[in-house]
Amino acid sequence: MNQPGAGTPWERLEHETVFRCPYYTLERDLYRLPSGEARNYHYVHTGGSATVIPERADGRLVLVRQYRYLMRLPSLEFPRGGMQPGDDALVVARKELEEEAGLVAGELQEIGRFAPYNGVSDETSYVFLARRLTETASRPEATEELSVEVHAVASLQALARSGELRDGMTLAALYLYLLRR
Repeated sequence: MNQPGAGTPWERLEHETVFRCPYYTLERDLYRLPSGEARNYHYVHTGGSATVIPERADGRLVLVRQYRYLMRLPSLEFPRGGMQPGDDALVVARKELEEEAGLVAGELQEIGRFAPYNGVSDETSYVFLARRLTETASRPEATEELSVEVHAVASLQALARSGELRDGMTLAALYLYLLRR
């Protein structure tokens, strides 16, 4: 007997792009369950994202604080950027690190990947650890008003416990970082 989620395939019968913007598309698939029932599945398709954890020589981590319109609040986050289909995550990570934090990494290593919202989006988020940092001029996009902050890991853990550090992608990246320590 097949258990739900045990790898039984859903057959895609139809596919259409419902909406398109520069950052993502809204997709609709008509699919058939193993039971034979047909249903619609709507989801957000992206090219992925790349998050960078900049680690200074003293072990402290560099983050950016920026206003997030949808939450109507400032948010403390690791530098991160969206990818277009076909983008190289490493290239995007380097670009975002320089744009948002004004840093160049002498060493950039992928430390993990995760699916930020796998019931709603097919996005994969790549996480990189940046070391041997040198400063350069930051070049934020027109919609980004950023301030750079440096935090000890213990401070970030306390901010996560208190709820002040609430960005899901930053929390997931921090967890992957902590697993490597």
